[in-house]
Amino acid sequence: MLAMPLLNMFIAIVGSFIVIALLARYLPRTSIYRRFALMDSNPSGPSLAGVPRQFATALALTPGTQGTAVTV
Repeated sequence: MLAMPLLNMFIAIVGSFIVIALLARYLPRTSIYRRFALMDSNPSGPSLAGVPRQFATALALTPGTQGTAVTV
C-alpha cells in the first residue's frame, strides 16, 4: 500500500536531480541566461572610471589603509 507512493516519490526525486544537473550544465551557455544574468551587473550608459571620487572626509586614502567601515 505504501510501496507505490514511495516509488513515485523516488522517481520524481531522481528525475528532478537529472533535470537540475542538465540545467546547471547547459543553461549558463545559452544567450538568454547570459543576458538575464548580466543585466544588472553591466548597466547601460557611460563608464564611471574617469569621474573623480568624492569622499566625506579629505583624508588621503591609499591601498592598505586600515579603518572602520560605516554602512547605512
